[in-house]
Amino acid sequence: MVFQRIQQYYSLMKKLNLIILALFCSLSIMGCAAWKIPEVSNKLPLPPGEIQKIVSRFTIEPEGYTLKAAANISVDYPNRRYTRKVAILAKRPSSLRVEAIPIFGPSDFFMTAKGKFFKVFLPGEGKFYIGNATKKNISRFFPIPVPFNETVSLLTGRPPIRMSDNFKLTGYREGGLHRIDAASGDMPVQSIWLDQANDNLMRVEVFGKDGNTIYTASFDDFISLGGATYPKSLKIAVRGMKKIDVNIRYFDLGISSGDDPSPFNLPVPPGITP
Repeated sequence: MVFQRIQQYYSLMKKLNLIILALFCSLSIMGCAAWKIPEVSNKLPLPPGEIQKIVSRFTIEPEGYTLKAAANISVDYPNRRYTRKVAILAKRPSSLRVEAIPIFGPSDFFMTAKGKFFKVFLPGEGKFYIGNATKKNISRFFPIPVPFNETVSLLTGRPPIRMSDNFKLTGYREGGLHRIDAASGDMPVQSIWLDQANDNLMRVEVFGKDGNTIYTASFDDFISLGGATYPKSLKIAVRGMKKIDVNIRYFDLGISSGDDPSPFNLPVPPGITP
């Protein structure tokens, strides 16, 4: 009798263990299935026609306007900081004039660049420089370590690299932004982000030949002038062997039209040998 009760007990325990095992397996299967559900991507592809429409804003926009501004510039290097108040004239694709605005007295720095050449005049030192408008040469005097023509585009709130048909263009909707990627073959060249509501350029990322990021730029506080919008705030973050952060804030911004090249051609003062 006792033996029969023991058998019944073990039979009951065996059934209970089987039920627990079945429940555990069911929960495990449900858990695995839950982990295998793919996340919904927030990148919604843009059709080619819409990409071209967005990019066309930067291809049909007239380049005859000259941006005129006073600005505070600060450049943060790993071990030092450069700050200056300057007056800027910038005209795409490759014309630039920068003058220092002193607290008092005459300016002690003038620089112009147009096409392949640039000039610098330092009145306090009585020196006048003429050279090729390379990134290395210009950054000695105007410390933004970005190619000159790309600097002009950034200062006017435009993509530094022209989004031409030579590139493979793909686009997405990301939150409230349009993102357009430009690639040469399989290598990324540039990505831009624009506000979906008004197509203002909000952010840019430029890549090197190795596919790594060279620098990023972000834009803020826009103003409408002459049928176009311009940012009053610009930040550039250069990522290479040195980390360099550039902040530019316009506090007096306007535009002018015309083809007068003289403001971008600094004359050599009498009595000074370049």
